[in-house]
Amino acid sequence: MDDKKSLVLKYYSRDDVLERMFSYAAGREVVCATADGTYFKRPDAVLYPRDILERVKRGAVSFHCSVEHWTQPLAISQENLDTLRSGFDVIIDIDSKFKLEHGRECAIEICEFLKERGITPTIKFSGRRGFHIAIAQNALPEVIDNKPLSKWYPDLL
Repeated sequence: MDDKKSLVLKYYSRDDVLERMFSYAAGREVVCATADGTYFKRPDAVLYPRDILERVKRGAVSFHCSVEHWTQPLAISQENLDTLRSGFDVIIDIDSKFKLEHGRECAIEICEFLKERGITPTIKFSGRRGFHIAIAQNALPEVIDNKPLSKWYPDLL
């Protein structure tokens, strides 16, 4: 195994990383990417922590999870999306055309607005001049206008 693959496996083998990734991936579709930018076959899911290590051994260097939550992520098809979707997280994607500081200030304002309303978002730098603000599914009401939250995708976004 070359040094880069060994380093990737060492990182993903850490108990704290495996635990957090496994917890986050529960009930989501997971797509793995390789170092050359190709993706593993879809749909895919992480059902056990060892699934993460197995995919790294097959060449995965990054893992991408859906914002949607599923009752059966491995059974997803175009025909059953609405019946298998159990909910979703909301991602607010902020990209500034000019300066990083503009995007940062906007992200801070949005986060403060949400916190004032009892919602604790997560935020991450998304590259160049942007930020992603995430609102977890459990911070959203289960029903909006007599319609289950899962049925609002993608309209609520």
